[in-house]
Order: sequence, then structure tokens, then C-alpha cells
Amino acid sequence: MKIVSVLIGSKNDESLLQNSGVLKLLNDFGIKFEFTIISSDRNPEELRTYCLNNRERLRLIIAIAGGVPNLPIVIKSWLPNIPVICVPIDNNPDFALAALTTPGDHPIIVSGYGIKGLQKAAYITKDILNV
Repeated sequence: MKIVSVLIGSKNDESLLQNSGVLKLLNDFGIKFEFTIISSDRNPEELRTYCLNNRERLRLIIAIAGGVPNLPIVIKSWLPNIPVICVPIDNNPDFALAALTTPGDHPIIVSGYGIKGLQKAAYITKDILNV
């Protein structure tokens, strides 16, 4: 069974993720998902292994851009054929711009900033998966 992965790079971002209700929305939509914390900066090899070992079972990834914007970008580099939704936590245009300027054959969806962006990511996921 294919699932959605919700990835954050730091435990520090977990409270925002929980407060946003994105996981509840995914659950309410009947979307099977897993939640994982892996830093693209501090644990790049662990992220690479996660992506490569799970590429056959992942349908879509929601990646939170926390302190640095590169988690969604690194994920997309390892999983070029899987949709990646980027949600910058801070209202920092540079974080969205980083995701938007990936090569044309590696597009990343930017759903918005913070809590509203996380909620919109759940609705985009619902639309993409057609549930």
C-alpha cells in the first residue's frame, strides 16, 4: 500500500505541525500517512536512505522547510518522480523561492507558509490523490 510521508527536519517544528491539524486532516480524508523527522543538514545520509528505501511505497511527500529551506529540495533530488509539497514554516520568501527555482523536471509545489500552508498541503494532497 502506498502512503503519504510528512517530513520535518527538526523536532523543534513538531509543535507547529501538530497545531496546524494537517495530520488530522489527512486522517479525516482517509489518507494513509507516516510522520518522520530527518534533518537534511545534520543527517543527509539518513534522509537519502529513507528516500531510496521507501520510493516504491510513497505516493506523495509533504516536506516542511523549517530553519533552512533545503529539506523539500533534497527530498525531490532523491525522489524525482514523486510529488513533493513544500511548506515553509516562516513567512520568508527565500524559502518558497528556493523550492520554486528547482529545475523544471524536478518541480516542487509550494502550498503556503506556516499553519495555513500546512492545512492547504493536506487539501492539495487530497486533490492530487483524488480522494
